[in-house]
Amino acid sequence: MDNRNMQVARIFQVLAILQSSRNGKSVTEIEAALIDRGFEVQKRTVYRDIDALETAGFPINRDEGALLPLANTPFHNDLMGLFKKIDDKLGSNSRDHLNEIREGFKFDPGPRWGLGMDPDTIDTLRAGCAERQILVGVYASASSGTVKDRRIGPHYLYFAKGALYLVGEDLDDSKVKVFSAPRFKSVAMTDEVYTGSITTPEEYFQGAFGMYKDGSDAVEVIITFNKQIAPYVRERKWHSSQTIVNKADGSIVMTLHCQVNLELVRWVLGFGANARAISPDSLVKSVQEESKNVARIYD
Repeated sequence: MDNRNMQVARIFQVLAILQSSRNGKSVTEIEAALIDRGFEVQKRTVYRDIDALETAGFPINRDEGALLPLANTPFHNDLMGLFKKIDDKLGSNSRDHLNEIREGFKFDPGPRWGLGMDPDTIDTLRAGCAERQILVGVYASASSGTVKDRRIGPHYLYFAKGALYLVGEDLDDSKVKVFSAPRFKSVAMTDEVYTGSITTPEEYFQGAFGMYKDGSDAVEVIITFNKQIAPYVRERKWHSSQTIVNKADGSIVMTLHCQVNLELVRWVLGFGANARAISPDSLVKSVQEESKNVARIYD
């Protein structure tokens, strides 16, 4: 069999391998399956065959790891185009090395982009930030439970915890706020230029715990974690201000300098009986009240 016929036969085998798998196959698995079927291949051969199938019109779903949360948004195509340009400039040795790294490291993509998100909304928000044009739209606030018209001076889009947010100035009260992108019922870009100063994420989120700021001052927060959960807590950076003291009994004491808000309360409650808020009193009382509310659901 000549090389051309060998390639065609191999490509059909790749298609058969993929079609026979309910959960898909990695490049390494496809390579091993082809070798079992008598083909002499390497990973780069598999990648070329997959590209050939896509060119022929077969829909191949490539799991891009960290790109998964951005699927169905304009950012996905942008980033894929960027990575293709990078890939085109790489030599074969560099590309093979990166493919080996990819096969050796797997990532949990985290929460995925919610279904039904309007790409035009994201594109409008992005254009407003890029062109510094004032945005007008109808926004459903989760905190107040209201749906109202908004005029926003856009600063930037901020991707965190599997979701996309717009940071911008609410021009009705001249305060910089965080808006969840999926909660825009409608949005349009005006011809009016936004002339306000743009804050950076470091400036805006300083002192906050999580995504939202409630206007309160940052205070000293103390939380203890018992020895069962201490190793898990100690090895992670939960907040830029955190310090940890190890205790003789295996527990730890964490000190933060941040606002006491609902995100902090729910974070503490997420550890269950393994964590205890010590101060300030406002945090202790909020954790107690929220715990009672949860308990009432199961009574």
